[in-house]
Amino acid sequence: MSGVGGGLTVSTTTILFGAVTKGKTTSTSVTLANRGTSAASVAGIRVTGEYFSLSVPVTLPLSIAAGGTYVLRVQFKPQTTGVASGTVAVISSSAANGKATIELNGTGVASGVVSQLTCASNSLTGAGSDSCSVSLTAAAGANGLAVRLWSDDGVAKVPASVKVSAGSAIAKFAVTVPAVRNTQTATLTAAAIGVKKSFGLTLKAVAPALTLSSTTVGFGAVALNTPATQSVTITSSGSAPLTLSAGSVTGTGFRMLGITLPKTLSPHDEATFDVEFNPSTKGAATGTLTLVSNAAPAAIRLTGTGQTAEIKVVLNWKTPPKSADPVAGYRVYRAANGIGAFALLSPPISATTYTDTTAVSGNAYKYYVTCVDAWGNESAPTRRFYIAVQ
Repeated sequence: MSGVGGGLTVSTTTILFGAVTKGKTTSTSVTLANRGTSAASVAGIRVTGEYFSLSVPVTLPLSIAAGGTYVLRVQFKPQTTGVASGTVAVISSSAANGKATIELNGTGVASGVVSQLTCASNSLTGAGSDSCSVSLTAAAGANGLAVRLWSDDGVAKVPASVKVSAGSAIAKFAVTVPAVRNTQTATLTAAAIGVKKSFGLTLKAVAPALTLSSTTVGFGAVALNTPATQSVTITSSGSAPLTLSAGSVTGTGFRMLGITLPKTLSPHDEATFDVEFNPSTKGAATGTLTLVSNAAPAAIRLTGTGQTAEIKVVLNWKTPPKSADPVAGYRVYRAANGIGAFALLSPPISATTYTDTTAVSGNAYKYYVTCVDAWGNESAPTRRFYIAVQ
């Protein structure tokens, strides 16, 4: 601020109105502030310069309380083309020689001046173009108006200039950008007759990305030598095509199925493959499936437990013909084929069927059934079986 005297100050001593279309009005504010401890009095405000004035008249004398402010509105309305100058003199009666002078400057132009620079989008991803326009405060004159254009980053390309045709207040142009490795910003600028307007444009990097439907696949308990599968979906979630080049699997019993690599997915496309767990030994197993692509590596944790399958040998027989001693029940005996003696598997049962759940996979067995009467008398074998367990 500049002092007037007696604690009275003005917020600026220079006002630059820039280029203003002939016949149009623009205005700005100047603040008078009393920094003193008592009221300050403004005795006079004089404006010089043919096209400068106060847009709101001031009643004098003007008293501003201690710590108070008053806002002047100064306007410029050129009626001819060319540079214009003037002053605003603020005179205080609170102190001897209390005066502050504000210098005024502006340029009258025949046509509208640049008022706005805009583009259809404020961001671009990858190589492409954006439609932009320059707007004027009023229609361009008879010769039109050439507007200079440039970009501050050297990546976004714009024409050196664009011309607003006579009688028009807008001109369009295109900005083009290449694909960038890292997201960055570019500032576009349009300038004419000393007036500049800018627009910020974000240039986003094009990058592939991979998203998995699951990063953990758990199979739980799986019978030995009995393959189990689960599906996993890959999504190309980036802004560039995703190329899957390889998939590697660690961990005994695990493998990747159902997809041929290399494979390329456009953005938002999906691909599904299977993960198989086929345990050959009992116990917990862990592994990792790693996908290699032009995006960051992706890994899936694999878990499962191999367990012996439950073996059931079901024996069925018919009731023997009627005899003097009715059959009260049956006994089932088993022996390993070729080795060992027959051993009783159960106490007497009344049904004509029996399920052996103690057989072991890979072995062969011999079975026979005897009849028992109510007094515990047992018959010779009445039914024999030979079973090979897979």
